[in-house]
Amino acid sequence: MTSSDQLPEAPLECISCRKLKARTECPLCFEPICKTCLLPVPDDAFQYMPDRPEDLSHPRYCGFCLDATINPALEEYTEVLERAKKICLLTKAYKGHVSTIKKAKFPIEVKDYPDREEVIMRLAYLAAKEGYNALLQADVVSAKVRNEAYQKSSWSGTGWPATIDAERLDRDEAREEMYRRGK
Repeated sequence: MTSSDQLPEAPLECISCRKLKARTECPLCFEPICKTCLLPVPDDAFQYMPDRPEDLSHPRYCGFCLDATINPALEEYTEVLERAKKICLLTKAYKGHVSTIKKAKFPIEVKDYPDREEVIMRLAYLAAKEGYNALLQADVVSAKVRNEAYQKSSWSGTGWPATIDAERLDRDEAREEMYRRGK
């Protein structure tokens, strides 16, 4: 009898519902589980994480792995993402004084993304992940990519992560705006 003549393996007991219909396994713990017991992770989860670990790259997990591994990592990611949304972005064209508390030694850079907002959000995520609250001298540029008759834009950006006194920056900008208006 050859290997192709053998009968298919009998289903195993699902670790979640305990029914004998488990034909797949959890990608993290490799325990047998049925397809209906695999729980999905949202599509946009870990979207801005640059180097996603192999453990977090699967679309569905068993409930135990989801609670023990994925949900804590998702909560941490969401916390960093919320801080990234509050990042102060100052471009190279900004001429005002910035009270810098701490500045990174090296700039961060992202390349080859289809959208300007995605480049800015990825820069902000990387800065927030390192514990900074601003991006100084940020520069977001596009380049046309042509493939015979088809054309698209490829966006890239750089910026210096920094910790700044945001309240002082807001006060200074409000003061400058008052002087420009003549009030």
